[in-house]
Amino acid sequence: RERWGAVGALLEARGVELGPILFDVAMYFQGKEPSPVLADDAADAMLWPLLLLYDETCQSDYVEVFDERQALDEQFQIMFPHDRQVDWDEEGKYVWDRLCAYVEHYHGDSNRSTRMAKVSTSAPLQDALRDMRLPQCLTLHVLVGGSGAHESFCREHHLPLPS
Repeated sequence: RERWGAVGALLEARGVELGPILFDVAMYFQGKEPSPVLADDAADAMLWPLLLLYDETCQSDYVEVFDERQALDEQFQIMFPHDRQVDWDEEGKYVWDRLCAYVEHYHGDSNRSTRMAKVSTSAPLQDALRDMRLPQCLTLHVLVGGSGAHESFCREHHLPLPS
């Protein structure tokens, strides 16, 4: 907690502990290790760095500052609008309102084992960030809801299958 100061105190109140970054994200930042910081306009809100992993396509994105009071849908609308597709989405199926997300968090006391937890894309992200051990750069797996890749992901991680 001492290392994180006010951020650590806020996280502790939510039952959240911080662990190390899960994946090598050095290509996304210039010499400064990403970590959450308090929002300037509220003592009870944080700004998180997000690593978005698109498992089906082996692609990733990095969002340097994401206000946890926002829903992921707000970010996805910017990144995946209906009228434009990203270069790597050859089928045009990554559209903001078709996406689902899972936060990867540590399981147990070690920094080795992780689990997935489904995150609502329409509710503020901070609602999901409770009572878990999180990496200091949030790792979110983003999939097209109900797709074959989504079903495989759920099977692989022992999660309920999409209906």
